[in-house]
Formats: sequence, structure tokens, C-alpha cells
Amino acid sequence: MKSPLSPKMSPKIRSSFVGSALIVMACAAVVAGSAQAQDAALVPESVLAGAGNQSVEGRQAISNYLMTGNPRPQEIAARAVVAINSLQRSGNFSDPAQLIAAADRIAQVATPALCPPKVMKVFMDESFSLPPNARGFDFGSQDSRPMPGFDRVTPGDSRLTGGQTRALQRPGDNPLLSDGLIGVNKFITPMENGTHRVLLFTDDIGSEDTYLSPLGAKVIVNGREIDLGDHPPEEWLPQAVLADPNNPPSVTDTEVNGRRTNEQRGGALMVEVEITNGQLEIELIEPGGGGQPRQTYMVGAMVEPVNQNASFGRHLDASEAILDTEECLDLEADITTALAELLEEIEPAAGPDLELLDLPEPIIDDGDSASPA
Repeated sequence: MKSPLSPKMSPKIRSSFVGSALIVMACAAVVAGSAQAQDAALVPESVLAGAGNQSVEGRQAISNYLMTGNPRPQEIAARAVVAINSLQRSGNFSDPAQLIAAADRIAQVATPALCPPKVMKVFMDESFSLPPNARGFDFGSQDSRPMPGFDRVTPGDSRLTGGQTRALQRPGDNPLLSDGLIGVNKFITPMENGTHRVLLFTDDIGSEDTYLSPLGAKVIVNGREIDLGDHPPEEWLPQAVLADPNNPPSVTDTEVNGRRTNEQRGGALMVEVEITNGQLEIELIEPGGGGQPRQTYMVGAMVEPVNQNASFGRHLDASEAILDTEECLDLEADITTALAELLEEIEPAAGPDLELLDLPEPIIDDGDSASPA
């Protein structure tokens, strides 16, 4: 893996997010998480020790520190910067090369975690219908009312493979969110080639033991892997609203068009994929461990071209939860800058014999880097 000291900086093309009928609203402000506050709390010794070795346990300690509490991307970057800065102050690294390698391990864990797809809480407005040129799939029992315009997917459907599914009907009048299938493993269906936006829908069915992560520990869509781990409903990102994109609903932190958002709430995972083999392939990997049966639960899916003429709007505060490509690159630049500054501090003291593990010269983009503070 290339060291983030010299990241391959792709052109800063702002992610369009154009085409989905999701309109995002923030339900709460992001917890203030400046680097100074993180510094005051000190970086756990397990993180410093983990950065100093190449073990799986070491990387896990770093990941736990960066990801605890479902942090926003800005907070992940701030924690990584504080951890890198704490390495030298810890006194644990007398060898400059080991210090650089430890900082690089923190960056290697942090940068992929900055902006992965995450599950969002979702509420369906009465105005929502399947967008033009989109395909919808409503998972549930044969006798339940399907979502208009969506294909019905029931237990025993030939498009479901790799596991035994059973239907679950829940209270509520929403045809998409109020019923679904337990135990979905793979769903494969013909789909037009091209770049598509895929939305996977699940629901919070209130079972903490069995459904800690209803979409599974990992989701694979046409080869693209999204690691979710234990991602329970209370950690889902701020509210999203399925609505008519041409008639945006009145949205507040708690209501949509006068209806409370907790009346019928599910979860949605959005991912863009390139389909080249003429079919959509979705795989849900069940969470393991914990001593409890932990199955997946899926209520539906929607697929649309990325150039769909609908829109993916965001409430004023939602940018804290979902960042576009340019913002993600800016946060990566913050981490890269911390690494470069560490190099500048230790290189003169170490002398010309310092071996930098074949790390290339740092490439820093200071033009518009955003501070995570």
C-alpha cells in the first residue's frame, strides 16, 4: 500500500450526488470535536503501541480510537492528526524511522475511513414515487401490499441465492418500510450497464441482540465492498427523506410536512457502482460473533442512473455527515500535512543517515485544505 505521505491526489471533481430522490436533513448538530479537545483527553497508550507494530491487533486499536462513537469524517481526521502529533511526545520512539512508520500506519487506517458510505436514517414522504428511469425492488411477503412501481421480491424468489429467507411484516402503513425479508444473502437481477446509484433499504426492528447491523457486517455491490461492522440503528447518520425531487417537502429536525420522522423510519445505504456484466449483484455478509443469531434484514432496493434528472439535496447541516469528493480530499490533506510536519521536525535531528522506508517525498496541497477543528 502506498504511503499517504505521497497520496495519489485525483482531480478535485465535486461529487454530484445528482439523481437520487433522497433529501437529507440533519437531526442534530455535530458534536464539537476539535483537535485540542482530543489532545486534552490524550491518545490511549494502546493506540501508540498499536502504531508501533504491524500486527492486526495494533491496527484494530487504531481503528477503535478513530471510529468509536460513529464520528463524522471531520472528527476522524482530527483524531488522526492528534494521534500522529502524540507519537513524538510519547517518547516511545527513539528510532526516527520507526516514528515515521508508526505515523504512517495511523494515516493508513484513517484515510480509507474518512468518507465511506454509511447507513442513514430514512423517512418516506407521501409525495415519493419511483423516479423515472429507476428500478425498484420491494422485499416482503406474497400477501403484503407492494410499493407502487417496485418489483416484488418474496421468499423463494429465483433472484435470491445463498441462504434461507423469511418474510417479516411490521406495524405501519408504509408499503416499502413496513415489511421485508430476514436472512437475505445475495440478490442478483438483470440491470442495464452503466454507472448507477444503488440504495439499499433496511429498518430498525428493535431487536438489539439479533439485528445490531441489519444490512450485515459488510455489503458488496458489484464488487464494491462497504465495511459496516457493528453499525446499529442508533449510530445511523442524520435523517434522510425519500420525496418527490420536484416538490421538496417542508423539513425540520423532527418533522417532514408535519409528520414526525419517528413515525416510520428505516435505514438507507447509498453506493455508486459501475455495472459492466448486465446484472446487479448485491451481497450482505452477516455479522459474526456475540453468541447470538445475527441475520440480515432488507426491505427493498432502488437503482437509478447517476445522471438521473432528479436531485440529491442536503439540509444545511447535513454536510457534516455526508461529504463530497473535494471535502474528503481536503481532510486527507490535513492528515498528509501532519505527516509532512513530523518529517520536517525529525529529519534535521536524525541526520543524513535516516532511512525513510523508501517513502517518497511528501506532496502537500496547502491551497484550500480545510481544518478539522
